[in-house]
Amino acid sequence: MEITQANLNWRGPLTPITRRIEKIICHHPASTGTLEANHRFHRETRGWNGLGYSYWVDYDGSIFEVRGRNVGAHSGSNWNDRSYGICFRGNFEVEQMRDQQVEAGAWLCAKLLREESLSMDDIVGHNKVAATLCPGRNFRMRELKERAAKLLEGTKIVGPTEATMQRAQEWARARGAHQRFIDVAPVYWQYGALTGIRPEVLYAQSSKETAFGRFGGAVTPDQNNWAGIKTRNATGDLRADHEAFITPEDGVRAHFNHMSAYVGIEPIGIPHGRYHVVMRLGLAGTVRHLEELGGRWAPAKDYGTSIVNDYLVPLLATPAEPKTRKIYRVQFGAFRNRALAEVQAQEARKRGFAGAFVREEVEQ
Repeated sequence: MEITQANLNWRGPLTPITRRIEKIICHHPASTGTLEANHRFHRETRGWNGLGYSYWVDYDGSIFEVRGRNVGAHSGSNWNDRSYGICFRGNFEVEQMRDQQVEAGAWLCAKLLREESLSMDDIVGHNKVAATLCPGRNFRMRELKERAAKLLEGTKIVGPTEATMQRAQEWARARGAHQRFIDVAPVYWQYGALTGIRPEVLYAQSSKETAFGRFGGAVTPDQNNWAGIKTRNATGDLRADHEAFITPEDGVRAHFNHMSAYVGIEPIGIPHGRYHVVMRLGLAGTVRHLEELGGRWAPAKDYGTSIVNDYLVPLLATPAEPKTRKIYRVQFGAFRNRALAEVQAQEARKRGFAGAFVREEVEQ
């Protein structure tokens, strides 16, 4: 997840906030207009310096810094210089808030809570500090705060999965993943069920390690090494310093076994050499959260945080695959219940429609 500068044209310079930030106030513009359209409205129609919010979250979850840590024009003079105002595009009195907006808003709120030493109670709707309907009856405040709380406590490696394999594959396709990366997803969910390790966490980690299966670094595709695992006696960062596995499936098993050494779970089958190196370290079996992998799995201190923000959060924000329902069609009608459809087909045959039969279809 990243924040993009809005780079708007202001009437005059912005004024930095010098007081302690006390609240994160959530808004909607009560319209479907773009960030730029709302900026023009605030600047030209209302005569303000420009768009009044600190941040803007678009329909697709994109986050834009508008005023940032400068005095806003979003919640009245009593709050503009001691709060952040986050506006979520849409009119949530009449439309639904997108999943992508909930995930992005939760990530942004968690970031700001951490930076300003605030509590979850400090995330409020505009209607809590002023007489207004904003941010709308369909604003998903409870879900946003629950997700932000999870992000603050850390991303658990072991636990129930929060994404289906199909959702992960859809996310990978949208990110331009190589077909080999999409094809190996079922194996991740298979080993997730066997170990209790969340498959979407390791799949997100693999997307970082392999550039969505495109590789391009020291590790090559034929090594079937989905997690950048090194050999037992590696001395550098060349191809030869990284493990090679016989099949893509064996590489996934090694990925889960390697993580098992960190979290304290028994490996599946005979583990690879580097597994035993991790088991001799004091951290073996102590890691609980993905953010803790920085400086451990990889040298970069933000390694785990990057997996969460840049890969896992967008994966979880990918819209769920549409639910399907079966319908049972007879030549002259369709039914939700197969037994009823069979009865209708039987009655039709009695009336001389010898070709009447039930055809099963899937309705999107």
